[in-house]
Amino acid sequence: MGIHDRDCIRRDSSAPQDLLMLLCRIGLVLLGIFVLSFCLRMPAQIYIKLPLVVGLVIFLKYLWDHLVVTKAPRSFSAAGKAAEKRGNYSQAAKHYEMALKQMPSDLCLKFRLLAAYHASKREASARSLIASLSGRVVSGDFVEELERLVSSYQKVAFVPSGSGFKMALDPTSEY
Repeated sequence: MGIHDRDCIRRDSSAPQDLLMLLCRIGLVLLGIFVLSFCLRMPAQIYIKLPLVVGLVIFLKYLWDHLVVTKAPRSFSAAGKAAEKRGNYSQAAKHYEMALKQMPSDLCLKFRLLAAYHASKREASARSLIASLSGRVVSGDFVEELERLVSSYQKVAFVPSGSGFKMALDPTSEY
């Protein structure tokens, strides 16, 4: 099982966020119906009403698709996981980067970002992330997958340390 398959990010209750999203979309539909009925009752010819109605429908569709209730780090990580499932690793990396700006010490996000960089063939970004992970203590669950990812860029060793394994890079050997 790889990092792409592993759900290592802590689960938090998404029910309030889902309810808020539902209420916002219901409000958007009601607003659209009101404005649409106003446009259709307007005293004008059909060739004037038709572009207004089409433009309104396109605008409402855009709002519906791009409705974002919160910019929480968990929503960015969830969007990153969804992009990974679709195979869009560059988009997943962007979402993970935004989540890491808000939670810079979260190792799970860093591992997912490294996997997304590796899958999207962004070597320079992967190397800089690997350098920032050097010396960190990693739990035993991630060692095998992390070693596979890091070893494609640089020699790495994991030394047992207290509660996990300390990642040690060999700075003289880059592939």
